[in-house]
Amino acid sequence: FTASNFSLAFPYIAAPEEERMENLLLSGLKEACPNNVGVSNIVFSDSCFVEDGTIQKLSDLQSFKDHLLARRETRKEGETDLVVLCSEGSESNSQSGQSRSERESILELVSSVEQSGSKYTALYVSDPYWYTSYKTLQRFLAETAKGNSTPEIATGCDELCKFKSSLLEGILVGIVFLLILISGLCCMAGIDTPTRFETPQDS
Repeated sequence: FTASNFSLAFPYIAAPEEERMENLLLSGLKEACPNNVGVSNIVFSDSCFVEDGTIQKLSDLQSFKDHLLARRETRKEGETDLVVLCSEGSESNSQSGQSRSERESILELVSSVEQSGSKYTALYVSDPYWYTSYKTLQRFLAETAKGNSTPEIATGCDELCKFKSSLLEGILVGIVFLLILISGLCCMAGIDTPTRFETPQDS
């Protein structure tokens, strides 16, 4: 997120293949907060595979925006809402005619929360087993001075990058050769051998 001040990543977590990430999230929340203590409203998107039939589901991103605006008026002080947006994958997007990427959906949803003036915490979770179409998705965290611009994701090395890498390689090679030269000079200075035409010293 462009306005984030903190990022925490756990790169070596493997989710079980037989369990969906959203079900694990919901079951963990119920264990940590019995009777929904601390969480007053839970909403999932239709693309989430949740076994609990009592959970409210919303169809699209506009429904999430309307829900956030409605909750802003009805939410009491101290109440916390949980909003879960699941990726639909490339097949669902092609069938529905939507070209919005996962990144664009997240940024649009976070922007709606910021506009509502609510305090929020955003958590991004990737499940490589179920969402195979997003294996090449790059996770990024960028901070800008304005806080509302969206920087492009760097996918290659430009001319300046190549020049810096070549310069760094040259400096490292030069340092190695300099160390070898200094070591050789020190060894030569420490060796005291008579020359061929040296006159013998008087005993």
